[in-house]
Amino acid sequence: GSIDYPFGNAIFTIAPSSSAPVVVRGFALIGGGSDVQVSGAGAHRVQCNHLHVTAPGDALFYPGPPWYGIGVGIDQSAQGAIVGTDGDGVGDLAERNVVAGAGQGVYVNANADSRIAGNLFCLAADGTTSLGGTIGVLIRQSSNDNLVGTDWDGVSDALEGNVVAGCQTGIALGVTGGGPTGNVIAGNRIGLDGTGNVVGLTVQNAPSTVVDDNVFTGNESAIDLTGTSTLGEGSERNCIEGNLMGLSHAGDASLVFENNWWC
Repeated sequence: GSIDYPFGNAIFTIAPSSSAPVVVRGFALIGGGSDVQVSGAGAHRVQCNHLHVTAPGDALFYPGPPWYGIGVGIDQSAQGAIVGTDGDGVGDLAERNVVAGAGQGVYVNANADSRIAGNLFCLAADGTTSLGGTIGVLIRQSSNDNLVGTDWDGVSDALEGNVVAGCQTGIALGVTGGGPTGNVIAGNRIGLDGTGNVVGLTVQNAPSTVVDDNVFTGNESAIDLTGTSTLGEGSERNCIEGNLMGLSHAGDASLVFENNWWC
């Protein structure tokens, strides 16, 4: 189905009282303050949707910039939410969401233990055509121990990484309210050969962020660290090539970032 809804409202809201798992699947959702707002705990799932794009996923319904609204909002009581593939090896490719043309593709606010995997951000459903957007994934405030990408459990790992290209900022932690700790960014493709982001990954005042086994390519700046940000143990095996700048560290914390491939 396709739903066009006025800006400033959520089209689907999974309320705090929704303790049993709820699945929002197979929609083209256009507009809304959040196309889907997840506010209840219970391993709720948002899968196989086209958000902020037309039903075929090949164009924006509201062309920008500027970009408005949120694809999926996850707030403080929604621990355990899954946006995209669950990585169980069954239909994982079909579970991905296509999110483009939004202010934030996924907005995680003071929430823990959510999983954002296997999605396309700022791209059309073909996985290569850039449609744009402000931020692909934003994790802010005390949003701890969230996973963006693969869990490396050996099941469907290749389909769990997100593809983020054509955004102003691909993935951002702590930029609007510092403090997220222990979040993992793993196994994603951040930028494509022909389409990068202005900034691939920005980490601001977000301690112990793990950045592992991602590919950064075609971005103006691949990784930008500011404030008290630190990269946690296991931040390695990233491939950083074809960017105008690989790593920018303007923070006041020490930095250990080793065993990566440069250019």
